[in-house]
Amino acid sequence: MFSSFGVGGIPLFLHLLSFCAKTSVYDFYRTLEKLTTNMGIGVPKSRYKALTCMLLQWRHLKMLKRGGRGHIDKDIETMEDHDLVVMCPSCPWPEINLLEGWDQAPHEMQFLYILLICMDTNFHLKNQMVSLYSRDPGLGIGLGYFILRAPYEKYVLNHISDEDISTCIRFAALTKADTKFSKGLQYTGVGAVSCTRGEFLMWLPMDYVFGSPLQPFAGLLSIIISYDIACQWFKNLDKHMKNWPSEIPPPSAKLTPAIPKFHEPMHKQDNHQEFLCNYIKRMAQSDYEVPERIWGPNNTVANSTKTMGLGSQHDMLDDNFGKTLSCKYAAAVKERNIQVEGHRGFTTALPGNLVEEWGRICELWEDDTFLKSAENPFATNEEYMSEDDVEKELQAEEEECRCRGGRVYHETSTHKFQRPSSLGAALKEERNILREKLWNWLLLRSIYIPGLVQYLTETGDLCGNNGDQNPEDVVLWLPSSLPADRLPRMEEKFCMAQCHDALNGIWHTLRVKTRMVYFRNKNTCGQAPSTRARCIIDGVHQRVLKFARKYRTAHAAKLELAGPSHWEKTLRVLENKDIWSYTDLERKKQGPGHRGNNEDHDKPVHASDDDEEDEMTLKVEERGEKEGTGKTHRTLSWIWHTTPVEIEDGADNNKEILWTEWCKSRACTKRSSEEVLLLREEMRRVLKFLGWRARWWQERQAVRNVQGDDGLAEGLVAFAREQESLQTALRENFEALWKMPLENLEPESKDEDENSTVDDSSDSGDDGGEESE
Repeated sequence: MFSSFGVGGIPLFLHLLSFCAKTSVYDFYRTLEKLTTNMGIGVPKSRYKALTCMLLQWRHLKMLKRGGRGHIDKDIETMEDHDLVVMCPSCPWPEINLLEGWDQAPHEMQFLYILLICMDTNFHLKNQMVSLYSRDPGLGIGLGYFILRAPYEKYVLNHISDEDISTCIRFAALTKADTKFSKGLQYTGVGAVSCTRGEFLMWLPMDYVFGSPLQPFAGLLSIIISYDIACQWFKNLDKHMKNWPSEIPPPSAKLTPAIPKFHEPMHKQDNHQEFLCNYIKRMAQSDYEVPERIWGPNNTVANSTKTMGLGSQHDMLDDNFGKTLSCKYAAAVKERNIQVEGHRGFTTALPGNLVEEWGRICELWEDDTFLKSAENPFATNEEYMSEDDVEKELQAEEEECRCRGGRVYHETSTHKFQRPSSLGAALKEERNILREKLWNWLLLRSIYIPGLVQYLTETGDLCGNNGDQNPEDVVLWLPSSLPADRLPRMEEKFCMAQCHDALNGIWHTLRVKTRMVYFRNKNTCGQAPSTRARCIIDGVHQRVLKFARKYRTAHAAKLELAGPSHWEKTLRVLENKDIWSYTDLERKKQGPGHRGNNEDHDKPVHASDDDEEDEMTLKVEERGEKEGTGKTHRTLSWIWHTTPVEIEDGADNNKEILWTEWCKSRACTKRSSEEVLLLREEMRRVLKFLGWRARWWQERQAVRNVQGDDGLAEGLVAFAREQESLQTALRENFEALWKMPLENLEPESKDEDENSTVDDSSDSGDDGGEESE
């Protein structure tokens, strides 16, 4: 076995191995032992404890070196709390990477200087009662990401009798935190506050964890904080801040709470819209699930740190925590363009007076302080359509279809099988049957004389399509009654009208379906009622199929008559994937799957282009854990952008659902536009921060007085220059990657003294992102 662990760079190798392969010190030592003697003969004296102690010291010294502590004369005891934390370069640091006069920025641009942070707890990082602080005090507790132990434990002991009351939801992790499984543990988990955007960890009851990392950001005007249970925690935060200890004074900035996007479905829906990320002003497209991405890689070290002493566990986790900015500018620009165009088309299809009123209500709600009392534009007032209402509408539609010369395929109504009981109803039913038999040939007439309606409109004689007449009084229109010279032009106009009429039918039916689903989810339970509701909704499905067939037939006829032209930009080819309500999420794109799983041949597998009508479904698609909620990038089908939506068609009485969905579309558009602006500002801040950090290392070269020790002086200068060159190289690399997004900034904004602001005039960019320590 190696006689010295320091030979051959073993500490550095083990350090990197613990990051990349999550190898524990014990497994590494056993590997060295097996390399020395795999037969178990002549095993040397165990040096496992010496290796663990050496590695802890090496990690700590490495953090001190990278924190610049070797370049000053003062001892380590004089260090401030959290001096060894890796600062997030994309966060807004006053006097470091913010523009001059940032606090005087216009109101609509102040979101660029808001601190976005997340708070969460990891219950995998436990610690057993195997040691005491007196025996394992740690080498740098409080200098890294963990808060000082003594004041934190004092604060916890003062609130040990506080009762946890859940007013919304109890997550499984919280429920199991205090159970028999926590027996023998000193700590059941680790709580942390992290940067939402750069995914850097800030230094670690949760009120203390929340207040500690905010002290360097005292000059900021606003802070957005997310927490899994923010709806419960934030309500009493003002009361709790009055009892905070003196070392964590309450922040003066405006606080805005949020719930991470993936945790939203687990919460109650009533009065929770003010905590949802997509609806909070100046939030951009942050998902606030950063803690989960930070905890994931560190969960693999949970078993090895569980049996460590408290100090050793803290030192180990301090060395593991750290991440960098991941920039998705190009994707953000693309998403912004999609959302803006979709919302613009949706808005154009609605009455201008309604849009103006809804926009005003949204602005009042967004500007209201928490907890909000303004009218909530994202919540519906339980506007449902019952099964009886749907049956009445189906019956009325069949009557209208007969009056217009349409055909109903069964003498008995599709919505009921019982005969009418009164004589008047019987006479009405017989007239309907007579009208159907009398007008069966109208199906052929609509094929061979499609311009009849246009002709009757131009001549002013509409009696041939008068649905108020009894069937015995209807005037027949024979083909010989029409002139043949204008038929193609009339038929083309008629096809255009048919397309718009079919789209209106699809709109109305989808809105009816939405109200039906609301009613079923709210009031239906049990097998029999659910089956009946399902049958009614299936009837709605058939109506959509009918209108889709009508549109496709008219579209094909229009294409034959008029040929390809600009009209196809408005009336596109209708596919089944385009038919979904404005309340539904866009359906997931299905690929061909893995080869060998979905086919019995060895030919290449291609995605199916077939779009059969019987494959279309109006059911809401379920999403798994890895597929997200789908609400951040939700879009509307093109069918809602084509022509003005008929508001007064009876699909929803008070327009609650349509109003809510328009407000959601507006919120998604605002967040996507903010994301582009915020990403560009973060790029600028990262470049400014790295320039500041390079100058910081340059100044460190001559700070420490080491007269008489030329070797030490030369080593200090060499290390400082190396770190300076690394910061400069990172800045140059990022600047090259982000050249396109930042090319429209003023030249002075890239220098040390930056006075310009960021705009969103660039519509394209490159993805940028690098890992650094």
